[in-house]
Amino acid sequence: MSEPLRVYVKRDAESSIGRGCILRGAHFRPETARIVWSASIAASEVSPACREVWLTEGDRPRRDSRDLHPELRALDLSFRMIHGLRPTQGEYEHIRDRMRELLGPDYDVVCHAVGTDALHIHAELDPQ
Repeated sequence: MSEPLRVYVKRDAESSIGRGCILRGAHFRPETARIVWSASIAASEVSPACREVWLTEGDRPRRDSRDLHPELRALDLSFRMIHGLRPTQGEYEHIRDRMRELLGPDYDVVCHAVGTDALHIHAELDPQ
């Protein structure tokens, strides 16, 4: 049996913008926590070499976007493989697709910053 994935929360020191992931109590509601659950399952199924799920964005100040971070219904996630390597873009896309299957139609799951070192998955609860 492989070692279960670890979930980490990005700290200020690990951030390129100097602000780590801010989580509030609402991020631990079952419907929001399902995002982390699905990411853990999807990443381990897509690649047995995946060892870590990183929460990189939770709450953040409002800005000119329509995402649901300010409503505490969205999380950004990145992943690390053994030896600290990052998954490929294709692996990210497979993780995204599997998360979509696990979460269902009430969630939007997309890859952001495609083609950059900031590639990550943005997932939010957005019921129809």
